[in-house]
Amino acid sequence: MLALVLGESAVVTHDRPAPERRPGEALVRVRLSGVCDTDLQLARGYMGFAGVPGHEFVGEVVASDDPRWHGQRVVADINAGRRRAHRAPPRDRAVFAEPLAAALHVLDEFEGRPRPKRAVVLGDGKLGLLIVRGSRCGEMNRAVAVLASGAVDPLPLVEARYPLARADEALAHAGRRGALKILIDAPA
Repeated sequence: MLALVLGESAVVTHDRPAPERRPGEALVRVRLSGVCDTDLQLARGYMGFAGVPGHEFVGEVVASDDPRWHGQRVVADINAGRRRAHRAPPRDRAVFAEPLAAALHVLDEFEGRPRPKRAVVLGDGKLGLLIVRGSRCGEMNRAVAVLASGAVDPLPLVEARYPLARADEALAHAGRRGALKILIDAPA
């Protein structure tokens, strides 16, 4: 299987074994993924991580305990105790479901208190821009729904796309100061 693998360096390999699905899990064929700051930190050695990075992705379920999920386009929610799948919004917007949900988590700070009418977001990075664009939704389910409805359009944040075979270049590009969202396309 073609994969970007982190270790002492970021390497694209063709001989990564396919993952095995355990009971209660779904096996997902990734079609599109986004490079986030966590991926960049892991590539720089954070937490001694070694393996295949990625939690911002869109894919299709190829195996699961529930056959109704087979063939469904999904995104993952890493903020749950275990990753949970959500049916994906249409098109490339779906890759933004997890980062948008993370950005909208800042709104949880206002729980039980009136939200201010105006706010200042310091920083013009990807997370700050998503906070500004999506300040009307909430957790993952709502983030997916808002993306599906088109109420938030994160696509202007996409700076570049790379094929999976050049994922190491995508990671380097994403690490440039001021880079916006970098996407990686997986082969069909």
